[in-house]
Amino acid sequence: MLHSCAFCQLFSKIKNHYIIHSKVYKSFSILSVGILTCMRQYKGIFIIILLCCALFTKAQEFSIDRSADAKHDKFVINFLAVLNDAPSLFSHVKGKLLSTIDSVHLKSKIFQSKIYLPEASVSRYVEDSTYYMEFFFGEYDRKKDAAERLSELTTKVAEAMSKKVIILKNDYGNDQNTVLENKIGYAVQNGFFHYNVSLQVNKVLLRSTYRVVLQVFSGRPVYYNWITKNEPKGSFIFIDAVKKTYTFFTSDSLKAKTGKTCFNEIPTFKCKNTIVTNDTTLVTYYKTGYDNLLDAKTECDVIFTNLRSGLGSDYVYFSPSVHGSNIKRYAFVKYNDVDKPKRKTIFLTLIEKKADLDSPLGINGEYDIELSFAY
Repeated sequence: MLHSCAFCQLFSKIKNHYIIHSKVYKSFSILSVGILTCMRQYKGIFIIILLCCALFTKAQEFSIDRSADAKHDKFVINFLAVLNDAPSLFSHVKGKLLSTIDSVHLKSKIFQSKIYLPEASVSRYVEDSTYYMEFFFGEYDRKKDAAERLSELTTKVAEAMSKKVIILKNDYGNDQNTVLENKIGYAVQNGFFHYNVSLQVNKVLLRSTYRVVLQVFSGRPVYYNWITKNEPKGSFIFIDAVKKTYTFFTSDSLKAKTGKTCFNEIPTFKCKNTIVTNDTTLVTYYKTGYDNLLDAKTECDVIFTNLRSGLGSDYVYFSPSVHGSNIKRYAFVKYNDVDKPKRKTIFLTLIEKKADLDSPLGINGEYDIELSFAY
């Protein structure tokens, strides 16, 4: 009798499991039919959505097309060939090793370049603390003449990139080896890529001259999204608390200490901790109690929208790569701070604490949302 009851219980569990999953599969079947029906009725709208998705994907691919007016311009052709090879670490334009000792970059590996730029006296690939292509465009006795050549070359590079650029100009003064520098990033309608082209006026101390240099850095640059000025405002109380927490980093009298303390209170969030390592301070707040991934994602998206609209067009945001238990992550920085080596950054992260793999579709578990301030 015991064996019979145990068998009945096992059979009941199997039956219920089958019924639950049958309902799920049936729901998906009905949903699939509904989607196909909608696609037939609203074909035009779906095409527009697909085109928008394709444009968004294209925007975040670092690839610059040559304009029709410049298809025979040797500088444009070669420069874009170098620039578009940056995400591939210049694997197509890097030549053979020339030397491991260089008068300009000490203890650097210097490689031949397979591509030359017109008017450049030197074309080469350098492996230093960073990897980049480097081109020399003459030496000048006067800083003024070198600055004029820098301006001409900046215009030429911008035109090669179809003038879809942002330019950051720096004057470091005569006490530095690099006197002047123009940094260039590729811009599109929704955002821009981090500056990966550098045009410089450098001192040549041995000859007391000024050299004009063009450098293109390897790797795929980070893509930043613009925040438009007319986005609808979210929670003012939440954003006001976020901005106040952000400004605490400017207070010289505030001495951050590692521990379970935070600078400020943020509505609906709890203080997790403040961690100080070397010259970096990380203050983290969190929201917990989400046992469903869809609910956690929805709440994370609401917070993200509030941050985007509340911080406004003075800020830009990007999506750092996620790993480990992180499911989704956004980072906000001020546009004027994008190129600073130490910049204030706001992180919003959706974290999986524990997944329930036995739940239907595996969407249940334990999830947290963290809001962090790094400086």
